[in-house]
Amino acid sequence: MPRTSSPAIQTLSPLTVPHISCWSAAMKSDIKFLDPKAPVAIKVQAAIKQGDPDTLQELLDGQPGLATIRIGDATEARSLLHIATDWPGHIPNGPKIIKILVDAGGDVNATFVGKHTETPLHWAASNDDVLALDVLLDLGANIEAEGE
Repeated sequence: MPRTSSPAIQTLSPLTVPHISCWSAAMKSDIKFLDPKAPVAIKVQAAIKQGDPDTLQELLDGQPGLATIRIGDATEARSLLHIATDWPGHIPNGPKIIKILVDAGGDVNATFVGKHTETPLHWAASNDDVLALDVLLDLGANIEAEGE
């Protein structure tokens, strides 16, 4: 897999750059992957799960493109919106966190990379997280999206 030389990606951290790669998917787009053990991956996941909008916004502002990165690799990865809607759902400040991620470039219709292809909307529905469902739909999530 080719390595990226994007200045935006290089700003993540010297330790994380080797863990980011581009993979051309059948969906005609490049997906950037970030190792889940990379410091920025740990920080952004914590900010999302703790419902900390200030820290999340600071991370996104300091790392252009971070909202579009998938945590994982080409065999299994999730978007930051998947993290925001992951089990058990109902994260603190959930709607605000989701809106921040989308405003920073997160795709409400991003599919999980791997054997399952659910979107964040599927994950929010599986958790009965009505607040997350409402904001995802308001932000353009496809209610007809297929997922396995």
